[in-house]
Formats: sequence, C-alpha cells, structure tokens
Amino acid sequence: MSKAIVRSLIVFVLASRAGLVNAQAAGSAPACNPPCPAGQVCTPYGQCTWAGYPPPPPPGYQWYPPPGYPPPGYAYPPPAYAAPAPAAPALENQRSRITLGPLVGVHSYRGEIGRYLGPGLRFGGMGGYRLTPLLSIDVELAVDIANPDNLQPSEKLSKVTILTLMAPLLHLPIGVGEFVVGPTIGLGYDVVSYQLLGASGGSIDYTAQAWSFGARGGFFFYAGRKISIGGVLAFDYTKDTSYLACVAVNGSCTTYAPATKVVSLSAAVLF
Repeated sequence: MSKAIVRSLIVFVLASRAGLVNAQAAGSAPACNPPCPAGQVCTPYGQCTWAGYPPPPPPGYQWYPPPGYPPPGYAYPPPAYAAPAPAAPALENQRSRITLGPLVGVHSYRGEIGRYLGPGLRFGGMGGYRLTPLLSIDVELAVDIANPDNLQPSEKLSKVTILTLMAPLLHLPIGVGEFVVGPTIGLGYDVVSYQLLGASGGSIDYTAQAWSFGARGGFFFYAGRKISIGGVLAFDYTKDTSYLACVAVNGSCTTYAPATKVVSLSAAVLF
C-alpha cells in the first residue's frame, strides 16, 4: 500500500514539473506581430525568417567585416595610376655635336662676267661643331669649276675658284628637320688661264687671292639620329686683293683687283 502511494506521488510531481516548463516556454516565446507569412517562422527575437535559413542578428547588433576588409562606410581610395613614361627626346636634341659631310651642286656667276661664264660645277664639303642645339660654328670648302660661254672659236678659258669659309649658323628645328641660316667669311683662291689661238694668239695666266663674304640658308631633313639630308642656297661675294696677269706674247705683267658675285645651290649630307 505504501509503495503504491509513493509511486503515485512521484508521477504527480514529474507531471506537474513538465507542465510548468512547457508553460514557461510557451510564455517566453514572443509572437511576431504581424504574423509571419506562409513559409516563414518567428525567431526568438520576434523577427520573421525563412524556414531553414539562419536567423538574422538581434536588433541593435553591430556587424563587423572579417579581418582584411574595410569597416562599414569606408571607401577604398582610387587606384594609383602609374606616372607616364618620360617622352623620348626630340631628334634635334639627339644630334651629334660634330657634323661632317660632302656637298655637290651648281654655281652661277652674276654681273658682267656672267656673260662669259655659264653655270658650272660646285663640289666640296662642310662640317661644324654645335655649341647649342640652336647654334653651330661651321666651316666649308667649296671648289667652283667655271664653264666658259660665248667665247670665240679661237679662245680658250679655264677658271677654278677655291673658297675656304667659316659660318656661324642658326638652327631652327620644325619637327621633321631644321632650317639653317647664317653669314660667311673666308678666303678665296683663283687660278685662271686664257689662250688666244692663231697667228696673233697669246695666253694670259694668273693666280689671285681674295676675301669672300656671303650668306647661307638651307633646310635639312632628319634621316636618323646622326644623318641629315638637305640643300643649301649660297651667295658669295669675292673681292680679289690683287692678281698678277702675264701676257705670254711680250712677257708683260699687270695687276688687277676684280670682284665677282656667285650664287650656288648644293645638296649636302651631314653625318
């Protein structure tokens, strides 16, 4: 009898305790307001979420990103752009300081002497040293071989002029090339021979030294870092200091001091 009473008391206590726990759980579980839609459940924080997904954080929770990521509200700085590569220097700034090259062209005497001397050959060379990209000191050696014209059949004339000149030249680059311009000063040397054939013929031979003044202007294309190709227009005024003319017939000699004006156009290559 006593065992049955004790068993009944134990069952009653356990049942009462289970009912109390269920009642507390039911009372502590908040209800979502408004009710969750179909397919969603109410979380312990009174928020609706889809069934099978983790519940959202409780209200007031501050979310922080994982290490290595910027905090909320932080914007990455704009990407750094690489500095542009320095521009390659222009060709005119890469020219060699020392230039040297040949020239060849034609020359023509102006004035009275031009009636007897037609256009002739000019050849030689020029070279210089660049003091700055815009200024150079140049030297020129030119040889003019005269072309006699309007002579009588019984006349023969030859004339060779050698010019040694110095010229400060101004260089004006324009992208594909450069203009050059400047005055010249130097010395000249003439070798002249005249013959008159026939019974009454004779010959006159003379040599002469002269001062030469003039000007140069031209344009050179850049054909590479060290090569320029172009042309030069020149004017030379030559004043003989004196020359000695000897007439072979009677052996007499006399002195003269003529002046000549020459225009020339030459092609040149500078290295």
